[in-house]
Amino acid sequence: MHIFFGGHNSGVPLISGTEISLRNAFINAGFKLCEKLEEADALVLIDMEKEILEQLNTLQNHAIPRILVRLEPSVVWPSNYSQDALTQVTKVIDVGRSNPLEGGFCAWPQDWSQHKDYVKPVDPKNDRVALINGNKLSFIEGEMYSLRRQCIYGLDELDLFGVGWGLTFQRKFLIFGAEMLLAIRNGFFPQIANARHWFKKPNNWKGAPSSKLETLSEYKYTLVIENSIDYITEKLFDAFFARCIPIYVGPDLSNFNIPDELAIQVKPDLDSIGAGLKDARSLDYQKWKFALENWLVLKEVQEKWSVEYAYADIVSEASRFISEQSAHTNDHKI
Repeated sequence: MHIFFGGHNSGVPLISGTEISLRNAFINAGFKLCEKLEEADALVLIDMEKEILEQLNTLQNHAIPRILVRLEPSVVWPSNYSQDALTQVTKVIDVGRSNPLEGGFCAWPQDWSQHKDYVKPVDPKNDRVALINGNKLSFIEGEMYSLRRQCIYGLDELDLFGVGWGLTFQRKFLIFGAEMLLAIRNGFFPQIANARHWFKKPNNWKGAPSSKLETLSEYKYTLVIENSIDYITEKLFDAFFARCIPIYVGPDLSNFNIPDELAIQVKPDLDSIGAGLKDARSLDYQKWKFALENWLVLKEVQEKWSVEYAYADIVSEASRFISEQSAHTNDHKI
């Protein structure tokens, strides 16, 4: 089976400088990649790339399965939710987004080696709250970048790490315009309020960490705010692997079979987050850590979330759909 493999994130490995990627997962599953669309039996896009769909539409009598694997929510990559583009794909596989009505989800792939390679830092851990995120902007409804900035300027106990917080006003102005245009081009009404605090510079910024895991490992608590309320990504597991109690803003963790006692889940507002920080400080850290480590070593947890199994689930779902579509096409030819 030959597939044309493309999309916005098609060439991005899970871990920089490694071969751990969805591209190689498809190859390892027996698929052959082709460089020409006209030679493909199926198209797989890892996050939307409209130009490839437009190219495919120019080919006559070439109706093949078109699969979109969505790794990014609309606030990160709005093309994934462009209604015009979605009408041109035949299958969408959401990664990291719960589907309670369908009874399951494709897990966001986690680098489980971080759990195995964890090195306990010198005690005692820092009693402040770490926040590790880049400074980003989106004018699409549902983004939580602005909530991070609200916390940065509204909570005194945060230590901020990440890139983009020291940008010049001129650079921020250019990003402001580009993000506004990106939202409009993809059919979204820009939410201007999302830019609150965008042009400020935080006083609690401590630079970009050389290692997210090592930095988090120095702290007992971390504030974890997803990019979107709909998706769970690597951010929560970064906290787990660093043995750092997460105050978490994201989708309902019960839909992902993550025990309630492992994270302080709060609503996406400053008051709820502030209360969550107090709840986290009331926990017995050693008891929490014991419960976490017992959960991380469970076979069913690793087989759901670790990268090799998570990628296998995605490839299996795509393969099943391609086979069904091929069988349906052959039935019509008989």
